[in-house]
Amino acid sequence: PYTTLFRSENCTQSPFYNDFCKLTARSFSNGAFLSLSSLTQRFKFNIQLEFATIEHSGLLLYNGRFNGKHDFISLSIEDEGVKFMFSTGDTTAEVRVSNPRGVSDGQWHHVEVQYYNRTAVLILDHCDAQLSLEHGTKLGSDWHCANKTQISPGQECSTFLNTCHTLLDLTGPLQLGALPGAENMEGKPLDGCIRNLEIDRKFVDLNDYVFN
Repeated sequence: PYTTLFRSENCTQSPFYNDFCKLTARSFSNGAFLSLSSLTQRFKFNIQLEFATIEHSGLLLYNGRFNGKHDFISLSIEDEGVKFMFSTGDTTAEVRVSNPRGVSDGQWHHVEVQYYNRTAVLILDHCDAQLSLEHGTKLGSDWHCANKTQISPGQECSTFLNTCHTLLDLTGPLQLGALPGAENMEGKPLDGCIRNLEIDRKFVDLNDYVFN
């Protein structure tokens, strides 16, 4: 279902590189991780990636301090579904999506996170998010493929004169696969593959890392 990756002398001959010699996929096992540039301060972002695993849980992505108390975002596989969490420092929210067959089948699955000002929408396998959000509970488990959550604005947002865009202050690198030296954090390291990572609809070269 997934393969350990290598770099050939001519990258265009490898299925894991695109036409611009940018690495599209990485495999993770035994606590392996990849550190990319931080998302830094954001009040909106879009993250998309594909993953493949046969494990029931594993960390896909994390950005923020490793104590789980300050601002952070986390995308993970949990109980054969997908979970996204974010924290504004004093409050944490989470949202989950799933399908009846689970995502731990060794096949590629696509996940998208749409975040805007304390609200997060999570979408699995390109499903019709609007239909799922509005009628998923009536349509059955096949339509638990999109979900949303939000953190209510604080007192500082009570006046209409304040646009109140709350920035997520995401310090540290963007981690894929595992959190090095953070054994006290929840989340099992990923045993599987990640490919086609996009941030704000821009492809991310997985060779453009700061540490691995």
